[in-house]
Amino acid sequence: MSEDAPLGRIFRNSRLRVREVGAAATVFIPDDTWISLEVIEAEPVSLIAIFPEPGFEEYMRAISVREGQLNTPISKPELDAFRSQHSHAVNYK
Repeated sequence: MSEDAPLGRIFRNSRLRVREVGAAATVFIPDDTWISLEVIEAEPVSLIAIFPEPGFEEYMRAISVREGQLNTPISKPELDAFRSQHSHAVNYK
């Protein structure tokens, strides 16, 4: 596959703006911008996020499945508790 071939798509603000991105792409996401990522190739994708303030990585760690553990759904009360514990880092509307 060519390095210029798209590996994924970034969807900004509920699919209003879509950009295809390839290997070694850098994407700037402004404050208060909703995004999602869709992988469109079979190639493994690595994502590195850099945030201006600490906290979000702790939230992601709290809701993630640990290696070797089963992926069981988080209940609504559990998710609400995680979000409450990390409200300084994550804002849900």
